[in-house]
Amino acid sequence: MDYLLRSPWYPLKVNVEKSPLTISHDDAEAMAEVSSISFDDGKSIRIDASSHGEGFKRVWLTLKRNVNRASTEEFIGELTEGIGSFTWSPLLRNFDVALATHSNMSLNDFLGFLNYLGANSKQSFFSLGTYLPSDFLLCDGSTMNYTLSIKGEKHFIGHEEDKTKITLN
Repeated sequence: MDYLLRSPWYPLKVNVEKSPLTISHDDAEAMAEVSSISFDDGKSIRIDASSHGEGFKRVWLTLKRNVNRASTEEFIGELTEGIGSFTWSPLLRNFDVALATHSNMSLNDFLGFLNYLGANSKQSFFSLGTYLPSDFLLCDGSTMNYTLSIKGEKHFIGHEEDKTKITLN
C-alpha cells in the first residue's frame, strides 16, 4: 500500500462568511469583529472581541474543523469583560513524503511516521507501545469545513452562541 502526502504548494486565502458575530443575555453583550489579514506566508484572521455588561460569566472563541465524520475544536481565546484581539492561522506544513507499507504495519510504526510529520506521540506508562495524547492535525486545506464561534456562558444554565463559516481556497 503506497500513499503520497503533499502539502499545499500555494498560499491559502481565508474568507469569512459574516462579521461581526454578536451575542447578548440580560444586560450583557459580546461582539467579535472578524477580518482577514495578510502575512508573508499566507493569510490569517484577526478577531477583535469585546464583552461588556452583566449576564455572561465568560465569553470565548473557538474554531471547529470537520471533514466527513471527523471533527476537532480549537480554543482561540477568552474574555471575562473588556476587549481583546486574537488571531488564527491555518496550519500549514511543508512536506512531500511517500508512505509505502504492507497491510500488516504495526501501530507503533505508523505512530513513528506521524511523529516524522510533526505529531506528538508519547510512550505509554503501562505498556511498551506509544500513543497520541490528543488529536493530530496534519494540515489545513480547502476540503475541510470551518466554523468560528463566539460563545457566552450564562450565569446560571446554558450559553448563547453566534457563528460563521470560514473557507480556505
